[in-house]
Amino acid sequence: MSRRRFLVATSGALAGAACSSMGLGDDGGLGVDGGRGADGGPGVDGGLGADGGPVDPDDAGSPDSGVGPSWLLPEGHYEGYFPLHVIYPRPDAETESYARHRHAHPGVLYEIPIGVQFGKWPYRYELVEGPPGARVVHETLEWNGADAFVTPEGYGVVAWDVPAAAAGTHGFVVRVYDQDHGRSGDSFVDVEWTTTVGTSQFIFLDTVGGDDASADGSIDAPFRELAALQDSGRAGDKICYIRETEHFDPDHSRFAGGYTPSPPRQLTFGDADHPKAYVAFPGETVHVNTAGQRGFAQSTEVNHDVFFDRIVNGYTNQSARNRDNIRVVMHWQKSHRSTFWRMGCIRAFGGTRKDDNHGFIWYWNAGGDVDDQTGHSYLYAADCWMDHMNVDRGASASFDGVGSNGPHLWETYTTNYTLAERLRVSNSHVVNNGFVIVKGSARDAEIRGCVTVEGNRGQYHVRGLGSNTNGETRRVALCFNKTGGDEARVSMGQAGSNPPYEAIIAYRNSCSGGITAASNPAAASQAHNNVARAISDDVKESSGNVDHAGSVGAFFDGEMNLIGEARAMYLGTKGAEIA
Repeated sequence: MSRRRFLVATSGALAGAACSSMGLGDDGGLGVDGGRGADGGPGVDGGLGADGGPVDPDDAGSPDSGVGPSWLLPEGHYEGYFPLHVIYPRPDAETESYARHRHAHPGVLYEIPIGVQFGKWPYRYELVEGPPGARVVHETLEWNGADAFVTPEGYGVVAWDVPAAAAGTHGFVVRVYDQDHGRSGDSFVDVEWTTTVGTSQFIFLDTVGGDDASADGSIDAPFRELAALQDSGRAGDKICYIRETEHFDPDHSRFAGGYTPSPPRQLTFGDADHPKAYVAFPGETVHVNTAGQRGFAQSTEVNHDVFFDRIVNGYTNQSARNRDNIRVVMHWQKSHRSTFWRMGCIRAFGGTRKDDNHGFIWYWNAGGDVDDQTGHSYLYAADCWMDHMNVDRGASASFDGVGSNGPHLWETYTTNYTLAERLRVSNSHVVNNGFVIVKGSARDAEIRGCVTVEGNRGQYHVRGLGSNTNGETRRVALCFNKTGGDEARVSMGQAGSNPPYEAIIAYRNSCSGGITAASNPAAASQAHNNVARAISDDVKESSGNVDHAGSVGAFFDGEMNLIGEARAMYLGTKGAEIA
C-alpha cells in the first residue's frame, strides 16, 4: 500500500470547503477535495503510483526518512515550464582544475550543494556513484507530519566524511529526478564530476589560534591574518578554509564583534595570487566584520569557479561613501560558474547619498550579450540570507532614514543560466528594484523557494526585470516564493520601460502583494496558480490564480502558510506550499 495513505488531515475542514463562500481561482478553482480523498489523502486509487501502477518502494515516502507520503505528488500539485538543466557543479571538462567541488581534504567533511533549475520541482536527488560513505543528506523534501512537505537542511546536498587516510580521485554521479519521474517515460538529469583527495589545494586561516610567523597555510600551521595569507605567495587559486572566529554581538545596535582584518583586507577572489574559494571550516562559525572598508569581497578580474560557503559578514562604522554604492560582494568583471552558499549579511549601511543602491551579492553589468553567452554564466546562490538592510543611514549621510533604492540580497546583469533558491531576507526595507532580482538581460534564470516575510517593508521582493538590452530576456521562472509585508510583490519587469522579453513566468507564489508585469505589449509574461493580492492587467497570460483581495490574515499565517478554509481548498495546488 502506498505510504501516501498515511496522509492525515481533518475531514471536517475539507467538508467545510465544499460549501465555503471563499472565492475560487480565476480558472474556477479546484473541486471539493482539490484532487485528494475525503480524508485529505489520495482519492480512491491511493495505493497507486503516479502512472497508475503500484508505487515503487524507492518512491514511497521520503526515501531517506521512510515516513510520509510519496515525494511524487498527485496530478495538479506540480508544474513547470522549461527543461531541467544543471547549474552546479558543471562537468570537469567545463571547470577549472582548482574548482572547489573537485577537491576534498583528508579528515574534513566534504559538502557540495547540487543546483538544478527548471523542470517540475520538487526533485529527488539520488547518489548513483560516489566513494564509500558519501551520501545525499536529504534526497527529498521532508514530511511535516500533518499535511505538507518542508525543505530540510541538507536537501540536495552531497556529503562525505573523508577518511584521514583517503587519497586519489573519486567519481560522483547524482541523478536528479523531477515530478515527471515514472509518469510517462522518465525525467532526470545526471550531475557528474570527480574529486581529488589531498592537501595541496587548500590553505587555512585561523584568526584566533594562527601564527603568521610560522604559518605555511596547512591545517596544522594556519595563518592568523587575511593579509598575511593573501601576500604569502601560497594562496593562488586555493580553497581557503577559515576556522572559528570571534562572534558578532547580536545585542549591539550595529553588530560589533567578529573578525576584523588588520590591516584591512577584503576576501578578494579574482586575482591569480588569491584564493578562489572561501569556506567556513565544517561545524565552526565564521563572522567577518569589515569595519571601515567599502566591501567584504570583490573581484576586479574575470573570474571562474568561485565558491563561498557559510561566512557571515557584518559592518560596523561603515566607511562613508561619496561615490558608487555599497556592494558587499561585488563582481566587477564577468563571472563564470560562481557559487554562493549559506552566506549571511547583517546591517550594510547606506552611503552618503539617499539613492545609494546597496546590496549583498552583485554581478555588475560588465558587458557581453545573452544571445551569444558572453556575459556572466552559471551563477548559483542557495540558502543565503540578509538581515537589517536599508534600515540605518550611513556614516556622514546627507539624509535621514533609509535610502531611496535597494537593498538587494542577490542581483544579476547579462546572465545565462542562473539559479537563486531558498534565499531569505528579514527586517529590511526595499525601495525600488527588489530583494532578489534578475535585473538585466537574462536567459534561463530561476528564483525559487525564497522567503522574504519576517519584518520586511516595501513592495518589490522577487523580480525578473530584464531591464537592459544586452540580448533578449527569455525563460525566467519566479516560483514557490513567499513574500510578506507591505503588499510584497513578485514582479516581472517594470511598467512601460522594459525591452521586449519572452516567457517570464510567475507560478506557485504566496504573496501579500500582487503579481505585476511590464506594460510593453511585446513583453510576454505569465502568472499561474499564485495566491496574491491581484494579478496585474499587464500580465499577458494567467490562469489558476487566487486573489485574496488584501485579506492577507484570512489566507495566511505570519509565515505566509495557508490557513483555515484557504488551506483546505488550495494547499498543494495554489501558492508556494508543497503537498
